[in-house]
Amino acid sequence: MQLPNKLAPFIQLDNLCYEDKLDLLIVATQALKQCHSNSHYEIDLLNALENSDCMQDAFEGITETDEFLEVTLTEVEWIQFAPAVLTALKSVFEVAK
Repeated sequence: MQLPNKLAPFIQLDNLCYEDKLDLLIVATQALKQCHSNSHYEIDLLNALENSDCMQDAFEGITETDEFLEVTLTEVEWIQFAPAVLTALKSVFEVAK
């Protein structure tokens, strides 16, 4: 699975640590839930990060620039984002085998 094109310049999933991948999965699933339940159908990354239950305050592998935080994803793009992160997260355990 691939990230939505809007995120490609900012995030390289293979370069993120396990904790960053886990937090991104939390952000993606909670943003998706918020999109669906509030009928907004799109949320920017700043609001998604602020409204999530992330374990960390910042991502080591992502430069959180203003441009990055202003990226707005639609509900469909959040749907694409979540499995892309999950696939990257699973790869951590496949390498360990």
